[in-house]
Parts: sequence; C-alpha cells; structure tokens
Amino acid sequence: MSKILLWALLPTISIMNLACTSTREPDDILQSKFEVKIISSGENMPAVNLNKNNLKELLVMLYYQNDLDDIKRALEWDERKLIKALSLLVDEGLVQHIRDKIFIPSCMVIPEEEGKKLDQLAIDMAPAVARLIKRYQESIRVAALNIRAFKELPAESYTLFLFSNVLLDNWQIRKVEEKFLKARRPVRKNKSYYLSIQENTTNAQMESFGIYGNQIRSFPGYFLGIYGNQRHLPNLINLSDSLFLVYFDRGENGNPGILKEELLQMIINLHSKTPSTLPADIYNGLEKLRLISDGCLMIPVFSLEERNILDSISLQLTDPLIKILESYRQGLENAYQNSPYFNQTGFEEYFIWWYHFLYSRVTDVLIRDGMIILPPGNTQTYIMER
Repeated sequence: MSKILLWALLPTISIMNLACTSTREPDDILQSKFEVKIISSGENMPAVNLNKNNLKELLVMLYYQNDLDDIKRALEWDERKLIKALSLLVDEGLVQHIRDKIFIPSCMVIPEEEGKKLDQLAIDMAPAVARLIKRYQESIRVAALNIRAFKELPAESYTLFLFSNVLLDNWQIRKVEEKFLKARRPVRKNKSYYLSIQENTTNAQMESFGIYGNQIRSFPGYFLGIYGNQRHLPNLINLSDSLFLVYFDRGENGNPGILKEELLQMIINLHSKTPSTLPADIYNGLEKLRLISDGCLMIPVFSLEERNILDSISLQLTDPLIKILESYRQGLENAYQNSPYFNQTGFEEYFIWWYHFLYSRVTDVLIRDGMIILPPGNTQTYIMER
C-alpha cells in the first residue's frame, strides 16, 4: 500500500498558513509557464524529472492547495496515477504529506505575485551592493589582469562574467551560504540541493524574473559554461544535435558529440588568437551564435590556476557583502515569516532564492551604469579547465 494512503498514522500539525492566501484554478496553472530551477553541485540533483508528466504543474497546484479531485480532473488522471505522482514527490523530499488529503510543497513555488514581492525586496537592497562593487572595482580590475583572457579580450566578452558571476553568483554563493546562512543545503533523498518552480510571464527569450544563472556541461578535461538570463536562446550547450550540424554546416551524417568536443578543443587551442584561422564552417557557426564579434572570439578560457584567481577575486567582496546582508537579516526574516513559505520550507531556501533576485537586480544596475557591457548575445559563454 502506498505510504501516502496511511493518513491516520501520520502526525498532524496545524495547517494554518500552509497555503498561499490567493487562489488559482488548475486549468489556469496548466495554461501558464513555469520553470524548474536548481542550485546544486556535482551529482546532487533530483532523481525525478519535474519537467515530465506534469510534475512541476502538480507542485504548483499543491502550492495553491487545489482540491485533489480538481487536480485529477485538470490533469486527466485517475486516483492511481495521482497517488503515484504524490508518492514520487513525497519520496523525493519535494512534498510534505501533512494529514488526510493535505499535501504541500517543501521546495519554493514562486508564482508571479510572490516573485514581485521577492523582487521588490531585492530592488530595495540592490543599490547598496552595487555601490560596494563600484568601491572595489579598481582592485578587482587589477587582480583580473592576472588572467590572460581579461587582458586580451574586449570588455564585452567578460564583464558580465566578472562583475556578476564571479563576484555575486557562482564563485560567491557558497561563501554566502557558509558565512550568512551557516547551514548546508537541504538533503532530499540523500542529495543536497535547492529547488524552486518559478513562473515566467516574460517574453520567450528572458528567463523567469530576469534571474541570471549558469548552465554547465562537462567535457573531457574542461567545463563549458553559459551565464546570463537569456539561456533559452541558441547556444553551444542547448543546441540540439540536428541544429548543431546545421549551424556548423557538417551535413546530416556527422557525429554531433565528437564534433562538439573537437570544436571545444579548437577554441581552447585558439584562445585569444585571431579566429580567422578557424575553418570557415566553424567560424561561420560561431558567428551565427554571436560568439565572434568584429572578428574577435568572445569566449574566455580559464586554466585551473586562473580559476583559483577568480576565487580570490570573489573573496574581496565576501566580508563586506555579508555585512550588508546582515543589516537586512531582520527584514528578510520578517518577510519570510509573513510569506506562504513559512510552514513549507526553511528560511535558508527562502533566502537563497531571494539572493538570486538580489544579485540579478544588482547586475541590472551595473549594466545600466556601464560597468557591465553585455556580450552580443546577452549571455556569456566560457570554458574552464577541470
């Protein structure tokens, strides 16, 4: 018997404030666009694919506390299929079974109305963090000159990466978790990760709430990364095999996997040399992806030693950033306690997703003020030695 049927054996808790105070019909949820976002490292990923079988939509419906019969009707499921899906999510640690037919997400579901609240909190704080970065920019630029790519490539090929990804996101977020949250990532089915379901009401190009993030793929000896908030656009990671062959004019019989590795190695070997030495089909494909601009290859390559330099650059900002965050702690805790997430997930998960709103709004300020010059395709492609 499924463990979620043993309702009478489960402890009961108050269901006050478990659900969002607003309502939303399942049919409306199905007509809306939601994206799954994960913060993890290595193999710490959910075992279940939430983008399949309406699982992310089910999480949204549980967030709104839709009646289970209404959920079955909207998804065209019978009782057995609903029980199977709920059991899967409970087992994964993404849903709590409270009592009887009460289920709530234990991750963050961020619909438009809650996203606006998180965004406003971030907008209020963003100027202070932007001023901090401007105060440190000279020492950051000096340290960055120890990295070959930053010396030889144009600013639009790396400032988004340096002032957003390094200072605030990928190189900084672990330090924020350790020094501000002082907590490890939540463990779900023996995997440690944060997860949210975010509504996207923007255009097809922009990611939900304009949040910047990384997409990384492993290759032998190297990582290929994409950073930005428009990663839905064609790039070296998300190109399908068939489109890859079209972009790089390799015919229908080429092996995309091998060709991608060969392309990556060409870029690494080329580094900051003139891309005019590339084969014409490779040059044209990179140009179509806006990775060559005015004859310059816009892909920085970082050695292991240079990755350590990036880490030391991020450290310049860590302590003063933590000081600013601490000055806002009480306000953030109050906002969390008055949110629908208070009895659904911990403050740590609430904070870490709010932090993504924060550094994204800081990035927008730095773009507006000219410190960050966006690459031609509005996303930053980069390569790191493993």
